[in-house]
Amino acid sequence: MDTHASPARRTPVTRLFLAFLLCMGVFGLTVFLLGGWLLWLGGTPYYMLAGVVLMVAAWLMGRGRRGGVLLFGALLAFTLVWPLYEVGLDGWALIPRLAWIGVLGLVLLAFWPVARAWMPG
Repeated sequence: MDTHASPARRTPVTRLFLAFLLCMGVFGLTVFLLGGWLLWLGGTPYYMLAGVVLMVAAWLMGRGRRGGVLLFGALLAFTLVWPLYEVGLDGWALIPRLAWIGVLGLVLLAFWPVARAWMPG
């Protein structure tokens, strides 16, 4: 049964939002795979976990579930704390650990009106 509003499904902006979610899922897969390589080299398991969470959040949002937004928000909150634990307040070391999630969050925020129409309730 279709729970989405039909106008939200047909707009070009909604298609762009869904394309962004697809890119977010592929990016999550990339983060997961490269995080596995990093873990194999003796690094942190964070990236594997973040990749899985990102893929699940993109999938949930694509299915019209607001839980995906909450999951992304939890990942964002955890990502803001994790690098402070790992590298402290070293600004140059924080940039690569925070920039990717910040960019994804800003793009998701730009799609917020479309996401609200896509995920009713």
